[in-house]
Amino acid sequence: MYYPIISVIITPNNSEEYLCDAIDSVLNQSYPHWELIIVHSELSPTLLSLIKEYEKKDARIQCHKIPHGEEQRNPSIIYTTGLKKARGEWISFLSPEDMYTHDRFATLIEHTFTRPDIQMFHTSYIIRDELRSSIIGVSFPEDLILSQLFSPISFMRNNTLSLSSIFIHRDVCTPIPNVPKNIKYAYLFSFFITISKSVKTGYINSITCHHRHIYQNTTLTLTDKEKDIAKKMNLYSNSIAPYDIQFDTGTMCVTMLHAYSLRELYPHLHSDSISLYQSFISSVLSIALSPHSLIYACGLHTLLLERFLEWLANDAPAIFMESLHEYASNIILSQFSSIPLPLQEICSKIIHTAEGPYVFTPEPLRVILARSGAEILRTNPSIAMLYMNYCQKTVPDIYSNMLIYFHDAPIQNSRGLQRPMHSPLEQNIPSESLQTSQGVHQ
Repeated sequence: MYYPIISVIITPNNSEEYLCDAIDSVLNQSYPHWELIIVHSELSPTLLSLIKEYEKKDARIQCHKIPHGEEQRNPSIIYTTGLKKARGEWISFLSPEDMYTHDRFATLIEHTFTRPDIQMFHTSYIIRDELRSSIIGVSFPEDLILSQLFSPISFMRNNTLSLSSIFIHRDVCTPIPNVPKNIKYAYLFSFFITISKSVKTGYINSITCHHRHIYQNTTLTLTDKEKDIAKKMNLYSNSIAPYDIQFDTGTMCVTMLHAYSLRELYPHLHSDSISLYQSFISSVLSIALSPHSLIYACGLHTLLLERFLEWLANDAPAIFMESLHEYASNIILSQFSSIPLPLQEICSKIIHTAEGPYVFTPEPLRVILARSGAEILRTNPSIAMLYMNYCQKTVPDIYSNMLIYFHDAPIQNSRGLQRPMHSPLEQNIPSESLQTSQGVHQ
């Protein structure tokens, strides 16, 4: 029988607390045909000594160091190095805080034989939240995995895939997909959202890993009050202040929606059954209109709805066009009163636009990012100041235009209600920031 090799890639930080658990969970696999590739830029002598002991014990373990400082210039190098060193047919990632279940590899290999058309798998997993001292299981709703389709739009629902749950064929990574160089803090999100555009993905409803939520990866120093706010919020990232991650994930979502139509993002969406298209419509609209979705939190819901209108008018199958338009309209009308005012205009276009053509004309990327940043300031008051501080330090040109849009855009919050002309947030925004900003940099 053929036993494919699995290449496991782990990129440890300088925390020793959980790394042994992670490595031991690979050593304890019931499926023995694997290699463990450890890639790092700069580790403490103690941690390096620990890893070398593992290398001596098992020849399947190898450690590679990238040049000091190179990760700052090229954030993706630590992952691309691991991918280049991998010899296995299948690639499995492992966060240094996470653990695999004993039968993860055996379960995944079994599915590769029974589902040979799938090149990227993801599984259920357990979350161990260190801050809240809680343990929860994560599985995925049926519409997310309909007909084994998984696309960039599904990533825009929530960034809830655990890195350690993902399993991809090496052909997907040959050559390694290009990710925009300005993406620093969400490289893997960008990597997976990019490859999901062209790869058929399968979901396995089995728990194959334990994912720890830790709160030490923030790029900002928080006060006790800010930490308390973050603790009470249901953040989608495993850091207390994911403003860097939120900005980069938003940037990547913009990049995808700016460059590709929904027809291009869903290349496998072909069926003789109207039910598949109805499920597709339900999924896209639920992502665009739900305040709990990632793309909504990033202020990019209007962009997704514009792409949806383009698909409905131009690309929906002609045989189902009238029925699908009615189906989409009914979904929107059933919740129209609760749709935020900034979205009602595009929703009205979806309801009243007849069969194509509809020409999608996106604004420049920097303008979209500035508008989405202003939306975050309006709709997420509990994190607005922290997000704003991060953007001011890292993207000052977008930050300046963000403030202009925040003050000049319609005065509505996430529920479509008017906010005070002088909100507490506005009182904390320096007026000189507005005085020195002379329009939008495109």
